Amino acid sequence: MRGPQRVRVAWLVLAIGLLGVAACSDDEPDLAAFCEGLATTSAPGGAVDNVDLDDPASLDAAIADLDQLVADAPDELADHMVLMRDAFTHLVRDLAAAAEANYDDVIASHEAELTEAAAAAQQVESFARTTCGVDLSPPSEAPTPTPTPLDIQG
Repeated sequence: MRGPQRVRVAWLVLAIGLLGVAACSDDEPDLAAFCEGLATTSAPGGAVDNVDLDDPASLDAAIADLDQLVADAPDELADHMVLMRDAFTHLVRDLAAAAEANYDDVIASHEAELTEAAAAAQQVESFARTTCGVDLSPPSEAPTPTPTPLDIQG
């Protein structure tokens, strides 16, 4: 699977807006579908999480899921979702076409678009928190312990 950790960090921009939505209110079916789509698309094992730059079908699946999120997005988030989907699509398509040694250059060439998408992701995160009642902040990772001289000596 081509898609090292460095590349995953680049599309963290999208993940901010697409993590861990449990559910929205039952009296708004379109909003519930949008919130459920966020959760499904970004969950571990979801299409965005499973992108493999060597597998065009995985790219197409993630983009199709993002297209559905754009279609289901409430009016106030539609433009933000389009920015996020487009940034993701452009980035992964260009990374898939590039040699792994050129990933840093590809990511740098998308910096402006990723910056816009990050701002859009903040709006989606705020909406999810206030409207759906869920926190989309990515879970913090525990730091990797640094071995001490006693650990090394045994």
